[in-house]
Amino acid sequence: MNKYKCYNCEKVCSINVTDIIRHLTSKKKCEKATRSIIYSNDQIFILSLFPEGSIDEKEIEKIKNSCFLYDNKENIFSIINKINVNRQKDCHLCEKKFKTRVELKKHILFECFEESNKKKNKNNSLSSTTNIENSSITNIHGNNGTIYNDSNITINNNINIELKCPISFSNDWDTSHIDYKTLNNVLISNHLMMMYLEEILKNENNLNVILNNNDIEGLVFDEKEYVKMKKEEITDKTIDKINNDLNKFLEDDERNEKIVKKYLDDIRERIEKKIVDFKNDTGGVKKMVIEVISKLYEKKRDPAIEIYKKLESDNIVKKIDEFTGF
Repeated sequence: MNKYKCYNCEKVCSINVTDIIRHLTSKKKCEKATRSIIYSNDQIFILSLFPEGSIDEKEIEKIKNSCFLYDNKENIFSIINKINVNRQKDCHLCEKKFKTRVELKKHILFECFEESNKKKNKNNSLSSTTNIENSSITNIHGNNGTIYNDSNITINNNINIELKCPISFSNDWDTSHIDYKTLNNVLISNHLMMMYLEEILKNENNLNVILNNNDIEGLVFDEKEYVKMKKEEITDKTIDKINNDLNKFLEDDERNEKIVKKYLDDIRERIEKKIVDFKNDTGGVKKMVIEVISKLYEKKRDPAIEIYKKLESDNIVKKIDEFTGF
């Protein structure tokens, strides 16, 4: 007999997909289980909507970075309900026929639904892109091409996984890769704290956070295991670490000699002001900082997960709640 399970909280079991849909649409959201943090929103969504064991690793891997289906869940629920009520086995979007309703649902959710929406929205997307390119929003461009604004953060995600273990989140970051030229570029930037975190996350030893910006919790590596931590706490600790590092650079005589002298006092004042504004939540600063830092960590989510998988397969770290996905 087919069984359905909510892959967000891992507590709900049913033999009826209708019950799962009712659970997923409930106003009272279920609490996210630890290992579900590894999954993308679409992976959780798809795994919950199909009987256990009917989705294989290759299928779920396709949507590891996706939230498109989850964001369009109301339409998805409507489609699934129609398929069940009408007991149909042909796709209403492309008219292909299938032997079972499970095969039909897979086809629609993994292929046809998104493709159909792309075609519908093609003209709107082109128009939207043109408007963005022509907008007069002021962005800060670093020497490495990074862009910072309220909605867009571009980061290089290339990384080679060769490390034994990342640094524990409770310990200081590895800053050995940050040279004086990079440090000066960071310190004179209007977004020095966010730019510094970006530089920190270029070092694979520092990829000790697994976070999806849409979640209220993430995972942090701490003393040979991954533990849950609230997104706000991750941000608080990250800001403290950035502040400590930047002030160490300013106080270190050897580094100090290579820092642009005329900016030193201004840099100290700006760092102090940013910390005060964050701690006091001046003008809603804290919410904005949490959002930006979460996006920076989210950009490194995939390589951070790959690090976890390698450590887990080498028996260096414990499995996350007996995590067996992918």
